[in-house]
Amino acid sequence: PNMGGKSTFLRQNALIAILAQMGSFVPAGSAHIGIVDRLFSRVGASDDLARGRSTFMVEMVE
Repeated sequence: PNMGGKSTFLRQNALIAILAQMGSFVPAGSAHIGIVDRLFSRVGASDDLARGRSTFMVEMVE
């Protein structure tokens, strides 16, 4: 669904993978995360709630 938090969920998973790989705390009771050799992201991506645009829509307009 639009504006359902998909982009936030994906960014959160990417950050958890990075934290786990460097041996840091991850917010989970337990986790089995494999080695990541590449990670692609637009960290600066953001939504525009005032105009009713999700992160995906903002990226499509750009």
